[in-house]
Amino acid sequence: MVELDKLVRRRLRVLLWKQWKTTGNRIRNLMKLGAKSWLAYQHANTRKSYTRTGTSPTLQTRLTNSYFTKLGYEGFA
Repeated sequence: MVELDKLVRRRLRVLLWKQWKTTGNRIRNLMKLGAKSWLAYQHANTRKSYTRTGTSPTLQTRLTNSYFTKLGYEGFA
């Protein structure tokens, strides 16, 4: 169940990244989550795939488990 929970959270990160769509929105949202401006700019302009971006340390530290708990996702574990 723990592994399934990790997979679902990674997928949620990918879905949020897709929802933000444009580079400007990604920068703005990352900065709202506490990322420094240069890091948000660098990460928002990445050419990596959605799945690879969803597993990046930047998104994992900004979109934490507590963030998804606040949104209402309780998980399986």
